[in-house]
Amino acid sequence: MNNPRLNVLDNFLKEELRSSLRDIIDDSEMKVEITFKNLTASAFDTDTGVTTRTETSDTVNAIARTVSERDIDDYPGQYQEGDRIYLIDQADLTNAPTTQDRVTEGSVTREVVRVADEPLDFIYEVLARLI
Repeated sequence: MNNPRLNVLDNFLKEELRSSLRDIIDDSEMKVEITFKNLTASAFDTDTGVTTRTETSDTVNAIARTVSERDIDDYPGQYQEGDRIYLIDQADLTNAPTTQDRVTEGSVTREVVRVADEPLDFIYEVLARLI
């Protein structure tokens, strides 16, 4: 990603900011280990009716929070009970997330329903929903 806003920052400052964000993720009490599964291909077998997914997986630390009832009430249709928001360092993922991807936290798998970048393009904000 090439963000023109970063052009005003020199490389040293960019690395300092990235390092600080990494420290926040690693030290946060909200840190969780997740496996991010990026869909690379899928195939539908017309004989069996089964779709096979081919994925790459990255196991990373992320900051996570459960969407609150207040968020659900304040933004109808945008959030559902059980939704989680993950903040993931972009450098940790092999591929940029899409809405075809999945996040596994412990034994719970969610599908990605929204991906947003923060202004400096260091962090992905991923909204994931129970399957």
